[in-house]
Amino acid sequence: VREAGAIAEYCVAIMNYEMEESKKQFDAHQCSLLSLTNFSTLAQIAAEQKYIDEKMLAKVMEWNKDPAGWGRKYGVE
Repeated sequence: VREAGAIAEYCVAIMNYEMEESKKQFDAHQCSLLSLTNFSTLAQIAAEQKYIDEKMLAKVMEWNKDPAGWGRKYGVE
């Protein structure tokens, strides 16, 4: 969008996965991300509503912090 000459200061999304690399990229490109919800909120509500148990909550939050390392740890690459 910027290459076409537009001013792009914000990105609007329904869901934000809160990945560190995406945070770095948004910062590097001086673009603010606005989202309706995020991964940690979704995971917490899923646990509160009993869609996942506490063990699964811990596992998905671990994945969210380091997806590549999580995959190696659990043999999913």
